[in-house]
Amino acid sequence: MPGSFLQYERFHNNSEKKICWLRKKIIITKEVKHDNMGLILGTISNADVTFFNGEKIGSLGSFPPGEQSMWNFPRHYAVPGSTIHYGGINVIAIRISYGLYGDMVGKIAIANYRDWKQDCLNFNLLNITLCYVVIGIGLGLFIMFMFYFSRNPEETEYLFYCIMLVAGFFIIFDFCNFWPWIYGNDYFRRKLLLFSYMSLNVAFPIFLHRLFEFERKTIERLLYIALIGYILVDIFLFLLSYDDFLAKTIVLIFLSIIGIYNLSCYYYAVFKGKEYAKMFAIFGTLGTLSGFHDIIAKILKMTGMNISVWGYHFFHMKIAFTGIFIFLGTAMVMVYRWINLSREVIDLNNSLENYIIENTLLQNEKKLRKNSIQFSNKFKEKIQKVADFIAENYLHDLSREGLAAYVDMHPDSLSRMFNKYTSMKLSDYIYNLRVVDARERLVETNEGITEIALSVGFENLRTFNRAFKKFMKMTPGEFRKKNKNK
Repeated sequence: MPGSFLQYERFHNNSEKKICWLRKKIIITKEVKHDNMGLILGTISNADVTFFNGEKIGSLGSFPPGEQSMWNFPRHYAVPGSTIHYGGINVIAIRISYGLYGDMVGKIAIANYRDWKQDCLNFNLLNITLCYVVIGIGLGLFIMFMFYFSRNPEETEYLFYCIMLVAGFFIIFDFCNFWPWIYGNDYFRRKLLLFSYMSLNVAFPIFLHRLFEFERKTIERLLYIALIGYILVDIFLFLLSYDDFLAKTIVLIFLSIIGIYNLSCYYYAVFKGKEYAKMFAIFGTLGTLSGFHDIIAKILKMTGMNISVWGYHFFHMKIAFTGIFIFLGTAMVMVYRWINLSREVIDLNNSLENYIIENTLLQNEKKLRKNSIQFSNKFKEKIQKVADFIAENYLHDLSREGLAAYVDMHPDSLSRMFNKYTSMKLSDYIYNLRVVDARERLVETNEGITEIALSVGFENLRTFNRAFKKFMKMTPGEFRKKNKNK
């Protein structure tokens, strides 16, 4: 294959026209004679018109002025049998508009019609269809998580995930878009892609911070500054009528740094034992490595170099696979969190049912006894015994049934009497001891909030946050920020 056209441009001093002709003579023997055949030319950046023995057999994209790039589609052109010189010389001629970083890469072949058609179908399945599947999944995730965020605005990880989905849509859509005219022109198309890449790689690290509860405000500020700085530089280059080589270089450097940082986030979260970290690290690593592949491919396109590693050439971008690894992996984590939330809702419903039962019993008891209850010494001893047991074991899993069995009482009776004796619900009494312990650890240690929540006896972070806010009138993060340096 010709590869990059940059070498051609330098040799022929063709930097202004950016148009060239490629010609190839081939002999097709009479033994392979078919009614029709097919020509496979790989991908061509940006536009082409292809002739076979002087007859036009196909074209994709459009030439200047008003050029439209079809760099993302390989050329599959049917060759009518009437144009083929069997046993003689045949000439393939291709007129190409190669734009800023033009190349021609991939498989080149002339095949019988059946094999040619199968190659077309394979490409559409593995590239075009796959991209649209990813877009469809992403749209469903966007609607679902934006709805959830609208109901729970404090959980900003869902907002940043949706921002990632929007940016990812423009990137992946460009790989399967057969209608380049919708962008207006190729210049706007390139700018939209570069901005989408930048936005995605600003939102993703912040999403990881929210997901794993990393307090890294300085890094997040630097990410915002990088995005704003890129926009300003791009506007400056536009006003000076520079091409976007510098803008692409900035984006590639930024993507490389962010890729390395994302990997560090995955494995630091695993090291710290963060919830969902192991699951996310697998998909995140695969997505990041796929992203590094595309960075190398883009660098080679920009420089005109052709480098192989153990025979592998970085010809084609793998952004669709990056989207699958990142978006679906993240979706699995989010869905898993929803499952846990559903379980908590069930637990909450059970608690409400128990509360209704206890309240009904209390109201019935008030009707029977107008005066306050006088506890026997024996009953007081049981309540005190339960309170002492909780004080010694609140770090462990405690249940109403287990505590009732410990003092030989019915769980409903224990809850009702404990409330009257201590003026607190049994669950609140346990949560209060855990919150007091957590409050001290938030100030005196640098442990993560999730780690503290689990270490003081809470089953999950959501229950801890709810209990902490109930007793302290602020979130754990706000409490730590307010009291850490006092």
